Amino acid sequence: MRVLILGATGKIGRLVLERALADGHDVVALVREAAPLELRERLTVVNGSIADATVVRGALERSSAVIAALGPRSNTVEDELALEVGMRNLTAAMEAAGVDRLIALSGAAVAVPGDRKPFLDQLASVLVRRFARHVVGAKQREYEVFSATALDWTALRPPLVIDGPPKGYRLTSRLKFGARVSRTDVAHALVDQLVDTRFRRAAPFVLPKDRP
Repeated sequence: MRVLILGATGKIGRLVLERALADGHDVVALVREAAPLELRERLTVVNGSIADATVVRGALERSSAVIAALGPRSNTVEDELALEVGMRNLTAAMEAAGVDRLIALSGAAVAVPGDRKPFLDQLASVLVRRFARHVVGAKQREYEVFSATALDWTALRPPLVIDGPPKGYRLTSRLKFGARVSRTDVAHALVDQLVDTRFRRAAPFVLPKDRP
């Protein structure tokens, strides 16, 4: 499958890129010019910004799916609005090109209808929104853009993300208090959604796999 990856130079995005290539996918990575990325077989690098609708349309050409592992660079209203604009450019380009599958990295603090969060996690989300208002706002705006389309989207919402090797993950509609998940497991979950059809037009939480 030919996959467009956005955010391929980020901490999770780099792991998404490696997993997608390891799984045999052809990857197009849209990156800022200042973000170097090693060239290799089955990887095409496109320099540009998601703020440029023409660049987004060109990067999307011949792709079958998109993984958006984007995030704001800073906790500012400018970056909050920029992520919304980028997602509008992306979804419009996907609809015009007939590319239906979108997998997005979201976050546990993003509010989704029907959420089931423990009270303390609800409180934590309030605190995160207060102290990282525009970071959460950016991801909330992003979610509201793609969830309003007719695209076949899935948004994965990890709680606290930590370093470490993969230990296995599970996707669930119920957040577990105090859960932590490795970046590698989040990246694997994002790539796995290219073929996993269970969570279409849904935003499950990414939690560590249960241990016996």
